[in-house]
Amino acid sequence: MVLKEEKLDRRSFLKGAAAVGGAAALTSLVGCDTEEPGGAATARPEWMPEFDEAADVVIIGYGGAGVCAAIEAYEQGASVIVFEKSPIADGGSTGCSSGNIHTAPKSDPQKWVEKIMRGSFDTVDQETVEKMVAHAMDTPDWFEKVNIPVVWGEMGTESVTRPASSSGRMTGYDGNEGRFLWAGLNQAAEDREIDIRLNTPVTDIIQNPFTKELVGVVVTEDGGKGAEKYIKANKGVVMACGGYGGSPERQYQYNHPGIYLWPWGTPYNTGDGFDFSIRAGADLWHLDGCEYSAVAFRLASEECGASVSTDATAGITPYNHIFVNRKGERFMNEAKSMNHDIESKPVEDFSSAESDFINLPFFMVFDQTMFDAKPLYIGSGRSNIINTYAGVWELCDWGPDNSKALSKGWIFQADTLEELAGKIKGTTPAKIAVNGIDAEGLKASVAAYNQYAAAGEDKDFGRRAQNMAPIETPPFYAIEMTVSNINTQGGARRDGDCQVIDTKGQKIGRFFSGGEFGSINGFVYVYGNIFEALTSGWVCGQNAAKLESWDPDNVY
Repeated sequence: MVLKEEKLDRRSFLKGAAAVGGAAALTSLVGCDTEEPGGAATARPEWMPEFDEAADVVIIGYGGAGVCAAIEAYEQGASVIVFEKSPIADGGSTGCSSGNIHTAPKSDPQKWVEKIMRGSFDTVDQETVEKMVAHAMDTPDWFEKVNIPVVWGEMGTESVTRPASSSGRMTGYDGNEGRFLWAGLNQAAEDREIDIRLNTPVTDIIQNPFTKELVGVVVTEDGGKGAEKYIKANKGVVMACGGYGGSPERQYQYNHPGIYLWPWGTPYNTGDGFDFSIRAGADLWHLDGCEYSAVAFRLASEECGASVSTDATAGITPYNHIFVNRKGERFMNEAKSMNHDIESKPVEDFSSAESDFINLPFFMVFDQTMFDAKPLYIGSGRSNIINTYAGVWELCDWGPDNSKALSKGWIFQADTLEELAGKIKGTTPAKIAVNGIDAEGLKASVAAYNQYAAAGEDKDFGRRAQNMAPIETPPFYAIEMTVSNINTQGGARRDGDCQVIDTKGQKIGRFFSGGEFGSINGFVYVYGNIFEALTSGWVCGQNAAKLESWDPDNVY
């Protein structure tokens, strides 16, 4: 047995080395006697930590992909532990999604392969796409097999982006939103008494430095403040920890420096999978796949830590408003939907001379008519359903009207446009304070817009006549806006079996990935996020559970 003092020293050493980063540098096979959980004493190589617990399949993340992986692994007879860093079973981004399990079933699989290949611009091989489409066709049968009640709708209309598709929804709940889909999935996991550890982030992976197989994870209890534990994965590790929509740093690296798209989904999706994947030697793909969604209110979003958004498809109503930059100039069609949109946006316009973004910060300017009509924020995200994290979990107490936002300083008010321009404040992505915007520019922009509204034709940006109303009733108002993201797609490259691939194109043993992190959607949103999460989840769970357990007595 290891002496207590030696054990402490070893664990401290392993924390920084043997978990992954320094493991490859350890070449000694000489170990010391220890006991595996539930087993007899055995010689342990230097790279292998003393495990505190073990399960056949260890899952990182408890959202749509994680719960399906857990349920399927359980159905295969495997023991399962799920680690989730959120303190509540919120369902990740699935729990605050639209809830529509759309795309793929009841449609022509070959058309799906062609659309996905086109949308990936040859970044995904055809075999991977064909396998994932085939798995998608089996997902309705999987729900029936595990006795989770989903009803599938009729075929929709084919679009340029995707073939006609059916839509599934969870039955037994009063609504078709992600929170109800999640409630059904979570209940199925609870009925099976699957071991789910909330508020327990995975902080590292444990990898055999010789075979490169993943053999466990390191977790820290109590939200990262408690005891550190080494968890042995007998058969495999499933990475289902979501994208990087909640991480400004990763967005700045993979998209536009300084432009943070506040997440519609869970703010706990901070790209942890990148750390695990890079340490394991995984290849990465689709990193710039950060999709825009509705505009949002910047200060409210900052206070809540998630996007406090306007409606993404119907636009902001009523229509007595425009967006302006610091020069007081309009720069876009304010009623344009940005839902699941990856097109270049005017907010990205950059000035090399100023070394900053031209249209950031930007502000919504409106009049008393709009101020009195209803709260600017009503909690829904799209099509009058609650499908944002801030909405589902009621993070923002906006109030029954706009008076609280005005008193908090989120909204600026003045009797004239010239006075309003002087009161507006914001901050550029380059961290330059904006104290007032150009008054003459603002007055000219409002005057031109009002003429367009009266004529029923927006000659500058093509805003539809039914979406325009004049800004003419004082006092006048402004609020700083920001942009939001509905999902990110980049992450570890995976194959059609949802196994993670290394930089040489080889499978990394016992390492699987599902959901938004490493989506097969190369650039265009084709294979639906919810459907991909659920499908890749059960595929991960099935393939991991079918593996033979690795033998700690027979490692290199």
